[in-house]
Amino acid sequence: MKPVLLELDKEFLTDATHRMSAEEKKQLWDDYCEEYARAYTKEPISFKQENAGRFAANTMVLKRVNFRKELRQ
Repeated sequence: MKPVLLELDKEFLTDATHRMSAEEKKQLWDDYCEEYARAYTKEPISFKQENAGRFAANTMVLKRVNFRKELRQ
């Protein structure tokens, strides 16, 4: 399942991955799609599915980016 991205999601992902290599960005995108799909399908209320997917995927990105920052310090 390919996530529905809002313009804010695109900006967030661009900002979060600007220091990553192309390979790291691809892996993160693959993981983003998986996390989005998992949360989307888990949400039983149809009008909440996109938000659930987006929230879970963006939270995963934040955790991963913050973890990378901690490693650099």
